[in-house]
Amino acid sequence: MTWTATENFDSYTAPEDLAGKDGGTGWGGAWTNIGAGPDLWTVQVAPSGGQGGNSAASVNPTTNEVRYERPISSAQTAGKVTWRMRTSATPDADESMLRLGDGPATPKLAIQMAANGNIQILNNTTWDTIQAFSIDTWYTMEIEFDNPGQPNTYRARIDAGSWTDWKTVMGATYTSISHLQINSPVTGGVRTFYIDDIKPPPSEGFLVILNQL
Repeated sequence: MTWTATENFDSYTAPEDLAGKDGGTGWGGAWTNIGAGPDLWTVQVAPSGGQGGNSAASVNPTTNEVRYERPISSAQTAGKVTWRMRTSATPDADESMLRLGDGPATPKLAIQMAANGNIQILNNTTWDTIQAFSIDTWYTMEIEFDNPGQPNTYRARIDAGSWTDWKTVMGATYTSISHLQINSPVTGGVRTFYIDDIKPPPSEGFLVILNQL
């Protein structure tokens, strides 16, 4: 099954709380705040260089890790999803991330902008570095999962570059992907973490054509 859920946050008004918003297509429900504290993911005007319009933003969480989650319309055992992310400062703690889950609040696949200045992919219980990141820079992330063909593993790439090796999912097994979660850690400094433009990636053939222009 091909990933079909899309969300660019442009149908909302900044600076609203993202909870309860149900724009985009291919979802099975609205965004829900599943965190433990008062901090929020809000809709903000996206910094330049993104897809334009709005983005989701977590601004200086101070109390608890901020987690918002949304179900996709139908669970998938294989697919590719892409999104854009950016941070205004290197976080003080890990877990500035997007995660895909096998059920509500059951993360299995994750990419983070880590406290050590690297973009990392979760490999079961450890984090493997993909590359360093720069602040105030948009990165286009892509995850591929294929449980029938590559059981209990997934891989990622940045800005349509080279794929990582296949990594083991959190907990070593999963059945399907049914939820998408955006996460932001408590910060000790001024920092905004942005997520935007969640969608299926362009086809490989289309990427080749673009690279040849």
